[in-house]
Amino acid sequence: MTHKSHLLLLSLLAAFCSTTSLAQKAGSGSDQIASFASPIQDLPTEGELFGLPVNIHGQTTYINQRYNNFTSSYSGQNSLDAQKSMSYTWSGTLFMGARLAPNTDVYFNPEVVSGVPFSNLSGLGGFTNGEATKANGAQAKFYSARAFVRQTINQEGDKVVLENEANQITQTVSSNRVVLTGGQFSTLDTFDDSRYDKDPRIQFMNWGNMTYLAYDYAADARGYSWGLAGEWYLDNWVMRASRMLTPKSPNGRDLNWQIFNTYGDQVEI
Repeated sequence: MTHKSHLLLLSLLAAFCSTTSLAQKAGSGSDQIASFASPIQDLPTEGELFGLPVNIHGQTTYINQRYNNFTSSYSGQNSLDAQKSMSYTWSGTLFMGARLAPNTDVYFNPEVVSGVPFSNLSGLGGFTNGEATKANGAQAKFYSARAFVRQTINQEGDKVVLENEANQITQTVSSNRVVLTGGQFSTLDTFDDSRYDKDPRIQFMNWGNMTYLAYDYAADARGYSWGLAGEWYLDNWVMRASRMLTPKSPNGRDLNWQIFNTYGDQVEI
């Protein structure tokens, strides 16, 4: 194992415990959202392990929100509690990747989350913390957020350098290319891109701002699913399409694996 590999492994804990916020993505393209946070200087996040190019990034976010008593004309089972309340979420994610072949990458994102939402996530049309949907109580829960393979098929075109970041090992690709992504990821990793309004960890926190309010994309309660996405880049244009699994019940955790009977399809240009 090289010295560089040792430095990369030693950076694991520091990357996870840092407060650096990084964009989360499964798609491949320079138009994906960028981070508003500054990286930690001199902390290696990319190198080689057993002869393979690898990278690792980390992110942790804590959100605490409170409100005082307010007057309510009526109160029901699905109303926001009128009593003084406190809500919080804490989440942490590792973004780990390896390049198995020149144009074939694999990525895995283990995640941990804990939190207590206002009124058990009821009483507001657009909840004030988009991370609250992932939490299920004060006890921390560990789970897989993403585990996917990305294959890039380059065609003739200008060279484009995709820089090292979360779920992207430094790569030189063509401006005309096809990218296939399969496995576990979020529909929003690839679709409905926005530089300002997509990730509640580093941008606007309200879950009504994560995407269009009427866009009921396929996802489990935490916002992830399994499926296949394809992207066709033609210089400044890109066409995207995907098929993703849907949960057995609305906003549930368990997915229905009958992908030809229950699914969510997306097409974007």
